[in-house]
Amino acid sequence: MSEMANSSSGSSSSSDQIRVEALQANARRCCMCPPHVGFRVEVVPIQALTVGGSFAPANLAVLCPFCRWLVQRQRVSMTALKKFKKDWEAQAAKAPVEYTDNGLTIIGEPLRFETHGRRLATVLEGSEIDQLLTNFFNCLDTFLVHEDQHLENAISLAVIRAFRDQYNYVPPEREIKELSTADSRKLDLLYRGIRTILSTGLASKVRAAAPERKRSAKPKKPAKKVAKKPAKKSAKPKPAKKAVKKSSKKPPKKK
Repeated sequence: MSEMANSSSGSSSSSDQIRVEALQANARRCCMCPPHVGFRVEVVPIQALTVGGSFAPANLAVLCPFCRWLVQRQRVSMTALKKFKKDWEAQAAKAPVEYTDNGLTIIGEPLRFETHGRRLATVLEGSEIDQLLTNFFNCLDTFLVHEDQHLENAISLAVIRAFRDQYNYVPPEREIKELSTADSRKLDLLYRGIRTILSTGLASKVRAAAPERKRSAKPKKPAKKVAKKPAKKSAKPKPAKKAVKKSSKKPPKKK
């Protein structure tokens, strides 16, 4: 019994060590999304253990909840995920503290969205954003699975539904565009933040849910053998006819 306990504890400590090394190699940031957020990142097998994958460094990726959702829903191919992992680990040592894009700032851990415009700052963080994201993921699955929406449209609908569920507020379209109230600015910030993180899933890099199929190489058609025409025999020059010399002597006349 003690030997079994020691062996199990040994494998557990070994797994923990491998997990820590994977996190360190990725600077505790998501290897996949553009902002590389460190929001509640998890070490996830690229090839599932249930189908022969191993808990080895080469088969482990560090993902945030957003990108893990994409992977679990099979919207990112195994090949693409391996490339994200390889590319990020090559630059993880220079991991930025925050991601800024067109007035939007995303800080990874703890997750924080903020924008500055018209001399106004709008911020989502703490328990407020945690609850919004819980509502968002629940709604996103509903729109994709049950209502068969396209991913980008489903994200937009899920953001509005999550916001409505938390604040019981749905601003009219005109108000969203003008961002004239604090609530509409928060709604816009939530949408921009989530869409920026999930933009990898909306880009062309993401493969469809169907597993990749290897194209079977079509057998090459054998080249048609062109029958070589026999070379024409060169006509042998006909021997020149010997010219018959006509005798100049006339035959004698008969008497």
